[in-house]
Amino acid sequence: MIVGIAFAAFALFGLQHLLRKDVRRLTRPIVTVDAEVIGNEMPSGFWFVEGPTARLSFVYSGREYSVLHTFQTPRQIGTIETLSFPEGHPEDAREPQAYARGVLYALLLLFLGLGVAIANGVV
Repeated sequence: MIVGIAFAAFALFGLQHLLRKDVRRLTRPIVTVDAEVIGNEMPSGFWFVEGPTARLSFVYSGREYSVLHTFQTPRQIGTIETLSFPEGHPEDAREPQAYARGVLYALLLLFLGLGVAIANGVV
């Protein structure tokens, strides 16, 4: 039963983390911009240093924004990539992730179902 509750709690935490920004994408028009890679950084994680990731810069409504690439892969400086974000929230800009996010949602829903089944003694 405790294992089932742990699976369900993990899944619910993951789902709320993903949904927090995806709700904006589902309820607002999507804006796409071309962003230039201006550098590669080694962001620091909670307990470790993460791999190199690209920093991208773009202009929206006359203001310049800078975001980190979601996936940890360095990019050649000066290249142009397309980012998208919900209208009015350029701080949420990221590269298209439809397949990756879809797989994450499917796995988390699977964990949620498995956790509920274990907690109820079905599995």
